[in-house]
Amino acid sequence: MSDLHTATSCLANLPPIAPRWLWRNRLPKGKIVLLAGPPGSGKTFIALDLAARVTTAAPFPGTPTTAPMYDLLPDLLPDPVPDTPSPAPLPSDKNSTPPGKKARKPIKSPIITSCPLAAANAAELEAAQRPSVGSVLLITPQEDLIDNMRTRLEAARANVDKVITTTDLAMENLKSCTDQIKDLKLVIIDPLSFLTSNDHEPYSTARKLYELYQHLYSRSITILALMPMHLGRGDPLRRIPRINTLAPFASIIFAASPDHREENTQPHRRVFIQLKNSLSVLAPALPFQIENNAIAWADDLSENENIHAILAPPPRPTGPDPLKLDQCAQWLCELLARGPVPQTDILKSATAAGFSYRTLRRAKDQLKIQSKRKNNGHWLWRSSPGKFDYDTLDIINDRLLHGLPPI
Repeated sequence: MSDLHTATSCLANLPPIAPRWLWRNRLPKGKIVLLAGPPGSGKTFIALDLAARVTTAAPFPGTPTTAPMYDLLPDLLPDPVPDTPSPAPLPSDKNSTPPGKKARKPIKSPIITSCPLAAANAAELEAAQRPSVGSVLLITPQEDLIDNMRTRLEAARANVDKVITTTDLAMENLKSCTDQIKDLKLVIIDPLSFLTSNDHEPYSTARKLYELYQHLYSRSITILALMPMHLGRGDPLRRIPRINTLAPFASIIFAASPDHREENTQPHRRVFIQLKNSLSVLAPALPFQIENNAIAWADDLSENENIHAILAPPPRPTGPDPLKLDQCAQWLCELLARGPVPQTDILKSATAAGFSYRTLRRAKDQLKIQSKRKNNGHWLWRSSPGKFDYDTLDIINDRLLHGLPPI
């Protein structure tokens, strides 16, 4: 019963606290944030760009230089102290009122008893708006630190003196490492599977991530964990491995992906988009490109975009690749220009040239190649007499490349 008593509390005794942000509506303080994406989508580039901005106090993308006064209030409130309920009100003494006088009505105190903005002068307000420099802890494999992470951080103009790395996955050692970094603001785990690379329990990832989160919560330190995402056209959340066990602990889930929309005219355009936000409305998607080994954020915010259209790659066309089919048709035309060739020799030559049997059969059908069985049981392939020449081949290839049926 003692454990149950300490683990429970009345919600009315807990003070309401507005969300606090490193990056408003995108990167909350003291929460777990997941960033998923297929290989090559730019997840690590995004994480290191955020780390660079934390270590240099640079503004985040899409953030105004000055925030409205009412937006500063949540950031000026003190950080919460966990498991510290507000004191219970003193019981009223009904007999304390002198006879013949009406009892005074109790004064209802507001939820916030003192507003820092009311006592702050202009200098204090300006200091509150100015972001402060913090440190970043990077949990990643050792082989990626020097030739990968270091170069990308320098390209993002990070203060590498404020970036601490570790490959020690023992939880107690991780906790001790975070305690020694006094100005720690962000912990990046890249990838999240590295945190439990030595464990084989099905729920060890969620358990260790939540244990680290509990240790860092009192200091309002954000955890950013990077995860893979399977290719496909289904629900983006369902394409993230083990999302059912991790989503309940994550306040915000991001996805990074190439922009697969049909109307997109920029081949290198990628999108940083929210899939879940339990603290505010979904923030607009942010387009970006990777230039000079760093993130280059676009100025336009993609509001009201179709998430599935951005994240879902176009369906693959059925049949052989048109370019490969065109090459096979030209190769087959030159092979049969000197006369009939046995089918067994054609198959061997096609394999040596890098053409599959399926592509070869498609080219044979498109070019109307004739095949005839000889008395010895062998098949011979030959071009149709009087109906096939190089001019006809160019016309057929041009129609094939444009998705039109052959002549």
